[in-house]
Amino acid sequence: MKRLGVVLAGGRSSRFGSDKARAMLDGRALIDHARDTIAPFVDAMATDIPDHPAPGLGPLGGLCGALRHAKAQGFDAVMVTACDIPLLPSDVVPKLIDAAPAFLLEAPVVGCWPVGLSNQLEAFLGGEDRSMHAWARACAATGIASDPIHNINRPADLTSAQPTPKPNRPAFFEAIAIVERHVATLPAETIALTDALGRVTAAPVQAQRFHPAADMSAMDGFVLTAADCTGGDLAIGDPIFAGDASAPLPPGTACPIMTGAIIPTGGATVLIKERATVEGDRLRITEPVATAMNIRSKGEDAAPGDEVLGPGRAISAPMLGALVAYGVETIAVRLRPRVSIIPTGDELGGGIIDVNGPMIAALLAETGAAVTLSAPVPDSREAIASAIAAALATSDFVITTGGASAGERDHIPDAVRDVGATIHFHGVRMRPGKPVLFATTPDGVPILGLPGNPVASLVGCRFFGMAALRRMLGLPSETGRAVTSAVLPTNGVTNITRVVADDGPISPLPGDRPHMMRSLLTADHWMVQLSDTEQATLFPLTDRLR
Repeated sequence: MKRLGVVLAGGRSSRFGSDKARAMLDGRALIDHARDTIAPFVDAMATDIPDHPAPGLGPLGGLCGALRHAKAQGFDAVMVTACDIPLLPSDVVPKLIDAAPAFLLEAPVVGCWPVGLSNQLEAFLGGEDRSMHAWARACAATGIASDPIHNINRPADLTSAQPTPKPNRPAFFEAIAIVERHVATLPAETIALTDALGRVTAAPVQAQRFHPAADMSAMDGFVLTAADCTGGDLAIGDPIFAGDASAPLPPGTACPIMTGAIIPTGGATVLIKERATVEGDRLRITEPVATAMNIRSKGEDAAPGDEVLGPGRAISAPMLGALVAYGVETIAVRLRPRVSIIPTGDELGGGIIDVNGPMIAALLAETGAAVTLSAPVPDSREAIASAIAAALATSDFVITTGGASAGERDHIPDAVRDVGATIHFHGVRMRPGKPVLFATTPDGVPILGLPGNPVASLVGCRFFGMAALRRMLGLPSETGRAVTSAVLPTNGVTNITRVVADDGPISPLPGDRPHMMRSLLTADHWMVQLSDTEQATLFPLTDRLR
C-alpha cells in the first residue's frame, strides 16, 4: 500500500499568537518534528495542500484536501498529523496504519485514512457537525489509545513540551574540575600556633626571630680566637654549656664548648675534641685551624621577616616545631570546614546497617574537617529537602548518601532542587560511583550526593569530596602517580580499582566488585584508568590533604 504523509499546518494559530508551525521546540521547528514522526512510515511527504472544499473548515478541511491530493497522485492512503502535535509515542503510527481508517483518541487530527473516503468526507463537510469525532463515527474509524501527548495550542504548552535537559555526565577528571570551579575558598582566622596542627595556612608565614638566635657551636670541642688558629699552646678556660652566658674569649685561651652553646665574643672557630691535643690544663695546636669551623651562624636558617611557609600548606608536627623555632606564636589559617553528612533510605531504619555514614564521616575527619553525622532520613523528597535545608544553615559542605540515582525512591536530585541548588552534574562516566551528583546553592555551599553502594560512595567522597575540601582550604589540586597497566575492556568509562602498590609492582585485588568491602582492608591505592588504554594514575586510598 502506497501512503502519503501530510502535516497539517493551515490553522490560524490564534491562541498561540504567532506562526505555530515555525515555533521552536528543542532547537527545531514544530513542523519539522511533526514531519519526522511519520516520515519513516510513508512513501512521500507533502505540506501546504489547500483545504477542500473551502478554507476555514478546520482539520477536516485539511484532511479532505489531503485525501483528494493523494488520490490524484496515485496513493492509497494518507497518514496525517499536525504541526501542533510535534511528538508521538513510537508505537502510535504503526497502530494507526494497521487499523485504518483510524485516529488517535488523544489527538483526533492524527490518523490514517484510505483515499477512498475523500468523497464521503466532502459530503460530510456539507453538514453542521464538522468535528473529527463526528467524522470518525460516520466512517466507522477506529480510535487508537496512546500515552499522553503534547498538543501545542498556547505558548505555555510549548514551554511545558520543552525536554528536560539531559543530565551532564562528564568524564572523571572533568567532573573533578567542575567541582573545583564551583567551590570557593573559606575565609581565614588567626589562631595560636599551638592549636594549628592539621590546619591549612591562609597567608605567608614569616619568621619572627633569628634562627639560630646567635652564633652557636655545632659540635663538642674547643672554641678558639682567630689569632690562635695558627697554632700554639693555649690555656684551657671554663667550659661553656648550652644556655650559658659567657665572658669574651681572650687570645691565648681555648674554652671547652658544648653543642648548642653560644660562641663567646672573640670566638672564631670550634676545634672538635676528637682533633684536640690536651696536656693537663693546656691545649696544644700543632697545625693551623680554619676559622668559622663547626659554628652555626646567627640567622643562617631564618631571619626576622623571612617567608618560611607559604599559604595552602597543611601544618604537620615537624612544621609546627620549625615555626616555634622561628618565633611564630600566631598564624592565619583557613576556617575548619563544617561538613554535614545526611544518610538517606528507608532501609537504614529496617535492619540494614548504615555503612556509608560512619565511613564517610571518618574519611572527612582524617582531613581535620568538623563533621556532623545526622540520623538516617527516610526516602521522602520532603524529608530529605528539609534535612538538607537544616544542614545548609550550619554547614560549609553538605553530603548525602543514597538516593542519588534515578529510581522511584531516589529523591536526592529533586530535593537538591527544592532547596534552590543548581545541579552541575548528575552522573559521571566512571565505575564505580556513576550516579554521583554535585550541586551548589545560591550562596555557594556545595552539595555532594553519593550513591548508596558503599564502595561507590567511598570513591565519590574520596575524589569529589576531597576536591571540594581542597578548594575550600586553598590547597592545590591532587596529582596522582602516572603508571601503566593492562588495557581494560571497552566500556567507555573511567575504571577505578583497588590495588596494592606501596611494595613493588601494582597488584589488583580480588573481590573488586562495588559491593565487596574485603579488599579495603588491604588496598593502599586507587588505580584510575580509562578503558582502552594502558595509561593509569595511582592515588592513595585516602587523601588527608597533606
